Amino acid sequence: ENPTMGSIARLLSLNQLQKAIGEESGRWVFDACRGIDFEEVKATLRVLPKSITAFKSFPKTSYPDLEKWTTLLAPDVMKRG
Repeated sequence: ENPTMGSIARLLSLNQLQKAIGEESGRWVFDACRGIDFEEVKATLRVLPKSITAFKSFPKTSYPDLEKWTTLLAPDVMKRG
């Protein structure tokens, strides 16, 4: 199972993170897991987003199910272009 931010916050100390991935990265992950972010908020007035992302995850499924989803989602993707 992949670790989540919550599991990292519960299971690893700042010291453990810093030993594993370095002092600066360890501090960043430690804070991020707790919702702490000191990065300055930048104004975005009159600035277009660099990207817009959307995705659909598919569990193990059959070809007809994938075909149904593809048919359903394709028109939406085409409108974005």
